[in-house]
Amino acid sequence: MEKAARGFTLIELMIVVAILSVVAALAITSYSRYLRHSARSEVLAMLGEIRIKEEAYLAEYSAYLTATHSLNGTLETDVHPALLGSSEFKIKSWGTPADTRWGDTGLAIHTPRTQLYCGYVAKAGAASTGPGSGTAGASILSGAPTSGSNITVPWFYARGCCDFDSTSSSPTNCPATSTEISMYEISFYDNVIRERPEK
Repeated sequence: MEKAARGFTLIELMIVVAILSVVAALAITSYSRYLRHSARSEVLAMLGEIRIKEEAYLAEYSAYLTATHSLNGTLETDVHPALLGSSEFKIKSWGTPADTRWGDTGLAIHTPRTQLYCGYVAKAGAASTGPGSGTAGASILSGAPTSGSNITVPWFYARGCCDFDSTSSSPTNCPATSTEISMYEISFYDNVIRERPEK
C-alpha cells in the first residue's frame, strides 16, 4: 500500500508567512535604530571636533571663526552639507565645502567619514558683539557673560542638524526652532552638547 504524499496545509503556510513578517519587522526596526545611533554618534564627534578646532583657532588668532555652507556665509541656518528636505534620512557628501573656512586655512575640520547624515554650522563673533539675528544663538549663549545685549568675550556656537525621517515638509537648512529635525548644539561657554530631538 502506497503512502499518500504529504504537503503543507494552507494554515501551516500562513503561520510561516506570519512568523517571517514578524522577524522582518523586528529586523527593520533594529536597523533603523542602528542608523539613528550611527548618526547621533557622528554629530557628537563632529561637534567635539568643531569645538576643539575653534579653541585652537582662538589660541592662534585670538578669535573664533564662522563656517557655513555658502562661501563666506554668516547665517546660523546655513549648514554644510545642506539637508536634502523631503528625501532625508540619507547620507550626504562632505566634499570640498564652498566655505573654505572649514578647510585647512580655517578650522581644518576632518570628518569621521566622507559621507555624513547631518549638516553643520559654526557661528562666531568678537568680544562686545552678540549673535545678532541668530535666534538659536541667543538661546544657546544665554548663560554667557554679557554687557547689555553683547557678549563680553570672543564667542562661538556650533549646530548639528539631522533629519531622521522622510516627511515632505522637512527643511533643507537648520531653522532655529523646528519639530521636523533634530538639533544638536555646543558653545564656547559651557562645552555641553544639547540635543533637541524631532517630534
